[in-house]
Amino acid sequence: MSASLKARLKLTLEKLQTLAKGIRDIASDQEPIGRVLKRTELSDGLILEQRSVPIGVILGKKLLNFDINLKNLISKTNSKSKSNIKI
Repeated sequence: MSASLKARLKLTLEKLQTLAKGIRDIASDQEPIGRVLKRTELSDGLILEQRSVPIGVILGKKLLNFDINLKNLISKTNSKSKSNIKI
């Protein structure tokens, strides 16, 4: 695993404090879920809206993407080293 990837994955006190501050900021806002952020009428009766979603949806997508990237990295490592690392 590269040094840059290890640095990104390492959970430091600073990263944890930044995450906690962000969550507190979100919690202190008005109800953000379902708020219309942008609304555009594409044609007669066809309206496109961008709405806010729960943070769990965003984190779930990020974690899924991380898991897929990690599996791809391990797959590449296995094919180069012939080891049997599995997730």
